[in-house]
Order: sequence, then C-alpha cells, then structure tokens
Amino acid sequence: MPSEITQSYIKKKLPTRHKNANKHDFGCVLVVGGDYGMPGSVRLAGEAALHGGAGLVKVATHKEHLDVVCSSCPELMFVNISNPDDLKAQLEWCNVIAIGPGLGKSNWSRAVLAAVLSSDKPKVIDADALNILSEFSYEKRKKYLDDNCIFTPHVGEASRLIGWESEKINSDRVSVIQKLCKLNGGVNILKGSGTLISDGKDVVISNTGNPAMASAGMGDVLTGIIAAFIGQGLSFFDAAKCGVYCHGLAGDLAAKNFERGITATDVISHITEAVNLI
Repeated sequence: MPSEITQSYIKKKLPTRHKNANKHDFGCVLVVGGDYGMPGSVRLAGEAALHGGAGLVKVATHKEHLDVVCSSCPELMFVNISNPDDLKAQLEWCNVIAIGPGLGKSNWSRAVLAAVLSSDKPKVIDADALNILSEFSYEKRKKYLDDNCIFTPHVGEASRLIGWESEKINSDRVSVIQKLCKLNGGVNILKGSGTLISDGKDVVISNTGNPAMASAGMGDVLTGIIAAFIGQGLSFFDAAKCGVYCHGLAGDLAAKNFERGITATDVISHITEAVNLI
C-alpha cells in the first residue's frame, strides 16, 4: 500500500527563506503552451507558480495572448513564440520548464514540444504535451525523455500513455503508476481521488483535495505549483509530493463551505495560504 504524505513531511521539505534572499534564489520558471483558443491555461499555470513561491515566471505563447496572460497579473512576464527558434534564449534563461497547458496538437504545438524536449533543463510535462507523447513509440520515448522530468497525467491521459481503458486504470492505480514510471522514466503523478506519486521505486498517496476541484484548469494550477517547487531547489520527487499536497490543500481551503462551483482561479487564491500554513 502507498504511504500517505503528511503535513509534517511537507513542512520539513519546504526551504526556509533567508532575510537577504532575492527573487533569483527561488527559480526562473518558463511556462510553455497556450495554442490559439487556450490562453487561459498558461495564465493559470504561471500565476500558480508565482503563488507557489517562484522568483520569476515567464509565459511563452502566441503574441495574441498577451492581454489574457498579463492583464490582471502584471507580475507575469511574457514572450511571443512564433516558432521553435524563439524558444532558444528562453530555455537558456529558465531553471525549470512547465510544458503542456493549452498546448494543443497543431504543428506549432509539436514543434514547440520538440524544442523543449531537446533542453536538459528540468521539466514538468502535462496536458497536451502528454497527449502528443502518447503517440511516441517506447523507443522514441526513451530517446527524448529522461529522469529530468515530472509527468502529471489524469486518468484519460494515463489511458492514452499506457494503452489501458480508463476503467482498468481506476481499478488498479498502483500498477498504472508503476507502468507509467517504466515507460516514461522520471517522476510520475496519477491524478484523481487519492493522487499517487512515484519515482519508480516508492509510491505515495496524497489525501488532500476534494470533488469540488473537478473543474477546468485544476491540472494547469498543479503544474505551476510543482514547477515553482523545483525552481526553489526541491528534488523532483519532493517537488511532486509537495506540489500535489499543497494543491489539494488550497482546493480544500477554497471549498471549505462549498461542494460545487469552485474554479481553478479560486484555488490559486488560496495557494499562498496553503504553502504558508504548513
């Protein structure tokens, strides 16, 4: 049985901030995605990374999305990505990359993902990035993926990645995350009620979170929080565990008096409280 992540464990892992700290001590996060019609996803991931404690966050997407990304969150930086060459300087700038929110599956999406996979920087891989990876053969995955990645599939994405029906995945989630680790490498997160996290050796479970979080954009928020923790120096496994726990705790705070109608933006508004309560 997976061991449960505890609040005391998370508290030990989140680093204390020194009085003379500056923003560059806490990571430069690059969020990549947001194909046409989906700018909100990268905005959510970027804002979540800021509230998770990242020092600097830059969103790389289409120039048409500038207003959506920055209009009410001026702390986010923005860069236009028309083609993969536009990413070169940004990949050098960042400490960690979050790729996938709103990415889509267009030619632009695939080219941008290929550019990110060519980088040796730590990566949090989510959403349509996972859907594109599900089309890769096992050999191609091994060529482009390494242990420098965290993968964050929900049940549907996990189904595509390993070729199992959703019903089978829900009936044996421990076997699924073990198979994901074998196929993908790195750290894998199987989202859902009782989210599982594994580094290929140990499997742990988080019991924070609630059914009110079953709404659009929640996965984008989780991606941003995890990227923020990597930027602050946590190991991949610890960043995944802390990210999942704090994401669920923020959701519990947002839904304290509600059963439905909670949005990803509501959860973001409680991330700062969550990461400081513990």
